[in-house]
Amino acid sequence: MNQCLPASDLQLEAYNDLAYEPLLLHRPDLQRSLGRVALCWMPHRERRFRQEFVEVAHLAERLRTLHPEPGTNYFLSQNTLHPQNTGRRLRDVHLLNALWIDIDMLHPPERYDLSEMPLGDVASKRFAVEPEPHADHLLQHVLELGLPLPTETIFTGRGLCLKWLLDTPVAARAAGKDGPLRRWSAVEKHLVDRLAVTNWGTATHPRRWPVDIKARDANRVLRLIGTFNPDAEVRCRILRTGARVDFDHMAELVLPFTREELAARRKAAAQAKLRGQEFDANRARAAAAGIRVKGRATVKRKVEWDDADVAALWQRRAKFSVAVLKARGGARAGERNDLFWPMALSAAWISTSHDEWLGRVERLFKELFAVDGWTQAEANDSASAVLRRLTDPAAGGLYKMTQPEFLERFQITADELRLHGSLLRARSPRRDGAMGLAPLQGPMPYPVWLAKVRERQRLGGLYASGLRQEKRGVDPRQGAERRMRALQLASDGERPYLIARELGVSARTVSRWIAEAEERLSHFAALVNEDVAQHARENREEHARRERAAHIIQRLRREAAGGEQQE
Repeated sequence: MNQCLPASDLQLEAYNDLAYEPLLLHRPDLQRSLGRVALCWMPHRERRFRQEFVEVAHLAERLRTLHPEPGTNYFLSQNTLHPQNTGRRLRDVHLLNALWIDIDMLHPPERYDLSEMPLGDVASKRFAVEPEPHADHLLQHVLELGLPLPTETIFTGRGLCLKWLLDTPVAARAAGKDGPLRRWSAVEKHLVDRLAVTNWGTATHPRRWPVDIKARDANRVLRLIGTFNPDAEVRCRILRTGARVDFDHMAELVLPFTREELAARRKAAAQAKLRGQEFDANRARAAAAGIRVKGRATVKRKVEWDDADVAALWQRRAKFSVAVLKARGGARAGERNDLFWPMALSAAWISTSHDEWLGRVERLFKELFAVDGWTQAEANDSASAVLRRLTDPAAGGLYKMTQPEFLERFQITADELRLHGSLLRARSPRRDGAMGLAPLQGPMPYPVWLAKVRERQRLGGLYASGLRQEKRGVDPRQGAERRMRALQLASDGERPYLIARELGVSARTVSRWIAEAEERLSHFAALVNEDVAQHARENREEHARRERAAHIIQRLRREAAGGEQQE
């Protein structure tokens, strides 16, 4: 196991050079084809990201001429970008240089309680002055998880950042395929999740590190060591140093499957897909020959989505996110930038013009985001990328987002998904009944419904398979009679599934009828018992009053008899 030692004076002096750590990351001496690095900065008051792309060969020269201002945030891309691209998208990543975990301890998300962190409450002043005990405690937890110690432990001003620098940069794409990039993303995801979900406390008093689970994309930029953090008013600096790691070794330690096991699972999935295709072909041949085959293939088909389907999906997402944020009482501090962007994106998908989108965005801001001095200008800055995609057709169209990514960005809990999840589900279109007949529209009187059903049944036996999908008519008398008959059979000891078979209903319905009847009987018995007990109490009280009256009368008679004897 590698060692992670405090940074020596010589190392501290080396890291004071702004180009030292970026050169350790991008290593121009080992790169066969030099790429680009994204240098980003954001003035503290403007809240607008600016970036420029620097060749790796000129990176040291550019950073040594950089004079960082105390009120500006400076960030650097951790992985090398392709030399022929001018963007910082995921497809622009060229070489993978490191793995990392970002922890925000000074202003953690709302789901974390500072008192429940592994070292208890983090006072901002003390943490800004003494981050070393927290770093040592974090590294101890990394060892307990069976992971190698990081190459760099960095104090970012707001928290800690762990970096595992790779021995050799990994090409993001091999032979035109993005297999290495997918593997790196899987390692990064499992590495972040392992530290984020581990509870170092108890079930009643959980203690977790406030890991930023969103800072795990390959095109991520992190704070440049040696620059000033305006939010915390301290300088980003190195705390502990260690050895580099091998990417394949990290993958074996972190990933749940080895390459051989993953290949076996993919082979099994491919064989299952072939079996499903063979099943579909056989079923089609049987249907052409007039033979009906029961069962279906278990392989999911890829659904082709058009713009209308995507717009409908984003409309459901907009309703869902508004309901969730209203239930939370509005957007929470520290999460507004992350949440306003997908809200603005959903408004863009369901808007037909720029003015309509701007009106929706302003209404969302006033209703859900106008708290704690957050201004409309800052909201427009966070949605500037959406606006550019909406107004410029050459920008590549609006962003798309999978459902898990959408739920993860909003940090949807299980309770929120249970309460508001119906807003995300699309209503299934009404299908025609058997033999191409439209489903019966109800409700309707039971005799009319029964006549229509019998008329359709005379058309052929194929209707029996689709009969349960129709909306049946209602006959209250028949329903009450069936319920009474079911209770009578249940009192005779008949089993629910036999009763259901006789009455033409499901066994669950019979069980529900019996449970409701037992509940009513128990409630009635409780009322009767209460009346009997009240009546018994009243009888006892009346009997006691009569005994006291008789005792008083006897005592008066004795006193009267004694007075006569004395006379």
